[in-house]
Amino acid sequence: PKDDEKKLIQKFENFWNESESLQEMQLKWAERNRKLYLGDHFDRKNRPKSRSNTIHNKIFENVDAYESKLTEKLPEAVVAVNSDDQYVLEGARTVGHSLAHLGRVDNMQMKAESIVHNMLIDRDACVVLRWDPFKGKEGDITVEVAKAEHYRVDPNSTPFDQGEYFFNAPPRNYRYVLERFPEHREHILESFGLSEKD
Repeated sequence: PKDDEKKLIQKFENFWNESESLQEMQLKWAERNRKLYLGDHFDRKNRPKSRSNTIHNKIFENVDAYESKLTEKLPEAVVAVNSDDQYVLEGARTVGHSLAHLGRVDNMQMKAESIVHNMLIDRDACVVLRWDPFKGKEGDITVEVAKAEHYRVDPNSTPFDQGEYFFNAPPRNYRYVLERFPEHREHILESFGLSEKD
């Protein structure tokens, strides 16, 4: 890679390593809460045989109740602008219609349930808006609910300061990468330990 690419790669690696401690803490909490949600409330191996193994899982009941209440009617997308300019207002209406369309075609009901579930169980939720070049005829915006183990945030960020970086790095197979970067086909196959014959 060129010098500027090397600097970018080094910067990326520094950010990735810096976010490691926050990621570990987040995943520890998420794992603990997931176990409780699934009814794994105690160590069955060391539990005295005289104690009952029956669990009344109030955590599961409450999470499911909150999920359905919070997502039964999704809010409409509202685009607000601070202008009387007709061109700006028309643009805002177009964006509003586009968001409403996205909500209908991108299975937002299921995604909203997943977002609320992540907030309640993992103590955090992350939604990524991205361009999918393979959606529809010419590509389109899509909403992706990121899993806690796949994203990292700047540990110095606060609710008022978004931080310097955010990564969403879900695992991808070689087909996904090849579709998006066909000009680097040989290098991609090599990095996966594959050849054209494979």
